Amino acid sequence: MRFSAIFFVVFFFAAVEPAAAQTQDAPVSTRPAKSLQAQDAAYLALVDTALQNPAAADFQAIRFAYAKSSFYHPYGGDKIWKELDSAGKAARKNIAQLPAYTGLVRKHFGHYRSHVHAEHLYQLGGDDFAALKPHKDFLAALIGSILKNGDGKAPETALQIIDITEEYFLMRNVLRLQRIKKRPTLQKDGHIYDVFDAIDPRSGEETVIYFNVDHIFARPL
Repeated sequence: MRFSAIFFVVFFFAAVEPAAAQTQDAPVSTRPAKSLQAQDAAYLALVDTALQNPAAADFQAIRFAYAKSSFYHPYGGDKIWKELDSAGKAARKNIAQLPAYTGLVRKHFGHYRSHVHAEHLYQLGGDDFAALKPHKDFLAALIGSILKNGDGKAPETALQIIDITEEYFLMRNVLRLQRIKKRPTLQKDGHIYDVFDAIDPRSGEETVIYFNVDHIFARPL
């Protein structure tokens, strides 16, 4: 996967996902505070392992732990992007604000948009933002953790997502498919799937792509 060659496309579309995936209000969790604190701590421990030793990191575990943390919202992609953009602009004006930005990226490490934005900020800021350089590789590792479950062409090989925006991101920037239409939500064998008819613009071949959305529906509100 040549991520450097498609990064501009990735960055552009990360900021303009369909409005339907961006307009949900943030939920108020009813889970006990101690439970959330424990899940947050477990998630951040995985993140810190990845930051210190990427080769030892389990990026799928990071994504799934993020989906159980208090930082997560299944429709939160737009809010995350706005927070990152605000913090990033502050860091560019005053490099002393960079720790606030990296702290925000750490909280949302399990979301692909944090790495898209961090790589963009590194490209803009150069050496002052060298600490953000690894995020292109982190993005590749996160995507790889999604693709290792299958090709998405059947329920059994569905791509497991944690955010609705991942569907559009993966189809457009990774699978390189154009969406034709979304089918009704499918429930099968105890799992829930978003199903899309899509076309490969390079070959004209039509296909069906399945996304496992169990993590989204499992989120207690």
